Amino acid sequence: MVYLLLAWYAIFIILAFQVVGLCAIYVTIAMHYLVEPSADWLNGDGRFGWAPLARFYRTVMWANAVLGTSLTTVLASLGVTNVAWIGVLVALYVLLMPVFTLAPWVLFRQAGAKAVDLRVAQIKALAERDGVDVREDIARMGPYLAEIDRSRGADIRPLRMGTISLFTQFTLVALPIALAAAQIWSQ
Repeated sequence: MVYLLLAWYAIFIILAFQVVGLCAIYVTIAMHYLVEPSADWLNGDGRFGWAPLARFYRTVMWANAVLGTSLTTVLASLGVTNVAWIGVLVALYVLLMPVFTLAPWVLFRQAGAKAVDLRVAQIKALAERDGVDVREDIARMGPYLAEIDRSRGADIRPLRMGTISLFTQFTLVALPIALAAAQIWSQ
């Protein structure tokens, strides 16, 4: 009875992660369409103002790591006799893991370039507003060109995470799938 209760609780945790992950993806997609990517050019947070989104994405990635660990535990605990449960959990994991990890990256991979383009356009507009002729007044254009170069050299990657080893990636993503496949085929 205790085994069954623990297995149900673990399955509940796995399904709760899926629901929360889908909500996070919904927010990420909404941000992509509702927010114009810009940057804090004073770089107060070391990520050009993108630190909150990076923390959000890091939380999603850690949740995926916990999800992979809990799924591995459930797969090891339930054994081969519960192929239906294993199949459903692994199918959810296989279908949603790419969504949780790749969708935010796809949606925000061009955010840095868009922020730089917006900044360059702002600098050009500022120069024109100040009466600087971009083609003729080279001496007065110097500070504007320096800021354009600084902006283009900025490394703005909103979802950048530290590198993780191949073993860690395998353990957190592929191990639950491999374990489920081994249990299903060994039957």
